[in-house]
Amino acid sequence: MKLFYLIPLAALLFLFSACSSDDDGPALPLEEVLPGTWEAVEAEIEFESDVPGLFNTITVGEGRNFEGEVTFTEDPNEWESNLGSTFDMTVVTTFGNETDTETFVEVFEQVEVSGTWEINEDGQLVGFFQEVPTDEDIEVADFDAYDVQVVNNNRIILTNEFNESFSEGGFNFTIVGSSRAVYDRK
Repeated sequence: MKLFYLIPLAALLFLFSACSSDDDGPALPLEEVLPGTWEAVEAEIEFESDVPGLFNTITVGEGRNFEGEVTFTEDPNEWESNLGSTFDMTVVTTFGNETDTETFVEVFEQVEVSGTWEINEDGQLVGFFQEVPTDEDIEVADFDAYDVQVVNNNRIILTNEFNESFSEGGFNFTIVGSSRAVYDRK
């Protein structure tokens, strides 16, 4: 099912480790802050999938053991990364009157990916991890735009909300959720 393929894609969005500078200074505009190399401090994802009348699943994941980094360049606006991490996952599934809770650890080996980026008219980061293949068994997944909070010149927070509906095997699926990652400049 497509539901389980969102976990690896979302995890790819947040696969970094942290370092920070003592001299953060006042925050600059995103276009000036983004170019450089970044590592994540934390990452989390939460989403709910539903097949009306059949089942409902709530998935929560928290990242740790981050490896790799992402580098944003300008002129041209490109990004490249070599990412890997571990996510602690909890999945609560309700099927009829029965509820089952499963916890597991999902390890994502480092993967090299790249693309182009831009800041849209709403100030959102687009192109970053957009249409990144997540598994050979499915098409590419598409994350649209990320809201970016510039905490200071050495820390940014990327958030994404998604709402996807699709049909598979005669069933209609809905997946609604969000992801959040905090990055420090390397």
